[in-house]
Amino acid sequence: MQNECREVFHVTTSSNYEKIRQIGLMPQIGPRSATAKECTAKIYFFVDRDVLEEAVLNWLGDEFEEEEELVELKITDNADKFHCLDNVQWEVTTTHRIKPSSIELLRVL
Repeated sequence: MQNECREVFHVTTSSNYEKIRQIGLMPQIGPRSATAKECTAKIYFFVDRDVLEEAVLNWLGDEFEEEEELVELKITDNADKFHCLDNVQWEVTTTHRIKPSSIELLRVL
């Protein structure tokens, strides 16, 4: 029996996308995670495209340099890889690598 798959969405810079196409998404403690003093390497995702777009238009868009072009990625992978955040219904995380074959470029934002 196959594991159920889940679709989630991720925002990154277009300059990061080339590397992601080659090696996938790797859990890490990036600048925002370091600022929040997180100690576990993770990847963050939005549960749907509407939430992603709202985040980019509000707080998330402010986290990137203004001249950086952003891209929206759709990830389809085993549902058991993703974990809901406490008290946050619109984001999930994983500590697992996401392979390139599970990643699709949806659009440039």
